[in-house]
Amino acid sequence: MQFPETFVADAQRCLIPVPAEEVDRLRNTIGGTEDRERRFRHITPEFEGVAEAIYGDLGSPTITMNNAWEVYEQMIPLVIQFYNS
Repeated sequence: MQFPETFVADAQRCLIPVPAEEVDRLRNTIGGTEDRERRFRHITPEFEGVAEAIYGDLGSPTITMNNAWEVYEQMIPLVIQFYNS
């Protein structure tokens, strides 16, 4: 996989404009913008706190395409240790 900054694509712009009023109407049918956070959350608030604390314990390294997996691998044993203690 190439990085986005080095990827050259011969693509066409296929944007379909949608009126803002229609977007708002559709959002309201699924709970509005207030419910957006809950719908897009894939972890519990408790786990988010644990992960943020562990990430902080690692010194909050800057995440890049080159080190994301390494940071993840450093965090996993600490997460397991937290939940097993």
